[in-house]
Amino acid sequence: MTDKALDSRFSKDDFPRLLLFGTGNMAAALLGRMAAAKLPPVALALPATRSISVRPLPPPDALALPMAATTPRLALIEGAQRAALPIVDVGRWDDDSLAWLRAQRVDVALVACWPTRLPPAALAVPTHGFWNLHPSRLPDYRGPAPLFWQRRDGLTESAVTWHRMDADFDAGPIIAQQRVTLPDGAAMATLDALMGDSAFPLLANALAALRNGTLRPTPQPSGGSYQGHPTAADYAPAPSWTAEHRRNFLALFEGV
Repeated sequence: MTDKALDSRFSKDDFPRLLLFGTGNMAAALLGRMAAAKLPPVALALPATRSISVRPLPPPDALALPMAATTPRLALIEGAQRAALPIVDVGRWDDDSLAWLRAQRVDVALVACWPTRLPPAALAVPTHGFWNLHPSRLPDYRGPAPLFWQRRDGLTESAVTWHRMDADFDAGPIIAQQRVTLPDGAAMATLDALMGDSAFPLLANALAALRNGTLRPTPQPSGGSYQGHPTAADYAPAPSWTAEHRRNFLALFEGV
């Protein structure tokens, strides 16, 4: 189904109000699909340091990006600017940031690559909660770097999962899930964009089901796995790996 075909699922009167929390190529690809389908969020929230509560970014003509800003962050900001979205930095969750979130009056808050845990006070604000985009077949590969660990384990197939966020990390009920093939020799930026792009049709279907009252998130199966942030030693290929395994793993870091 094309992005234009998705427009017929939503009228102006029942258009779901969405807010996107994200960073990087995965969020940028998702936002691009949302904007093309005329299903944009009401705003884009970017992660900030803990010294900041909530701070709107200046208009595009006055925007001075810090030298430390990464290319994925720039791509996401540029995508939001093309869609004429307000952009805010969100750091610590205090009364001001929670008040800002409430003022958005959103049905669903979407998350794609948010680096910090969201507190229960924030999770409770959107009418239908926070939905997280996770690039693995949950409950497998929970944690902050699932694509890294899947490639390290030699996987050539993964999945994209939307799940509702709760107090536990990557453990909330599954909203939608679909298999995704990991292309040979793909860099991390390419895989991130692939996951964001693949997640959009699932999101559109889930929002249509939400509107129709037929959305039924399912608890995650028992078991699964969790991997934390990689250490320096985790970046070294193992001698036992096949040539394909080694090539696909090292390709992750091309262009970094």
